[in-house]
Amino acid sequence: MWLCVSAKIFIFYGFFMLSLYLVRHAKAMAIASTDKERELAPEGREHTAKLGALFTSSLEQPDHVICSSALRTVQTYDVLKQTGLECDSHVIDEGLYNASASYLWDIITRSEAKSLLLIGHNPALSIVLNRLVADEIAPDLMHFPTATIAHISFSDETFRDVTQSSKARLHQMVRGSNL
Repeated sequence: MWLCVSAKIFIFYGFFMLSLYLVRHAKAMAIASTDKERELAPEGREHTAKLGALFTSSLEQPDHVICSSALRTVQTYDVLKQTGLECDSHVIDEGLYNASASYLWDIITRSEAKSLLLIGHNPALSIVLNRLVADEIAPDLMHFPTATIAHISFSDETFRDVTQSSKARLHQMVRGSNL
């Protein structure tokens, strides 16, 4: 029995080799001198902490994190780090703030990580998510709420091999406010 169960697990994980985590920043304060300088709201911090705890209970730790330079995304990353995310390899990317879906796609497909976490903004996150898991399209995928993480895996060996027709699987989409 053990051998059979192990073989199934090996086949499943052997087939889906790459992991991508898309995270939308948490809820931010409405008022700041610029949109880019908006800080996380207390509610946003609370929801992000719940997402961070998933990295100690049910999510694989990523190899690398790419984060938008907006204050709310950097603070989202900081709270994730304080509550369960253990990845120290990260880049703050100026281009992710107000990025297009094409820019996100380029960031993903240039990554050399086997497991990547990207913290950014809508609408680009929703667009990329829906392109990647087009076969699994559902009404709840049309919107990417704040403090939400989507875990996607690919059968490709590297992110450089990923195309919009690659076999991708949405494992889960979790909203911090629902935890």
